Amino acid sequence: MFSFRGITLSHETVRKWCTKFTLHFIEVIKKRERKASDKWLLDEMAIKIKGEMFVLCRAVDQEGMERDVFL
Repeated sequence: MFSFRGITLSHETVRKWCTKFTLHFIEVIKKRERKASDKWLLDEMAIKIKGEMFVLCRAVDQEGMERDVFL
């Protein structure tokens, strides 16, 4: 994008920006990250795939988000 606007940057400049702003980006990402809730439900069901029976186990949190799946 910078070269499209006529701005020339070296690789070293981009590297310095990365080291300078990394901690800020990590903080922003952690704030936006969904936290796992205290209550989880385990949902099990039997399913048939190509004639073979399997048990599907799902871990679901209190908001209905699927946290883990095991077949």
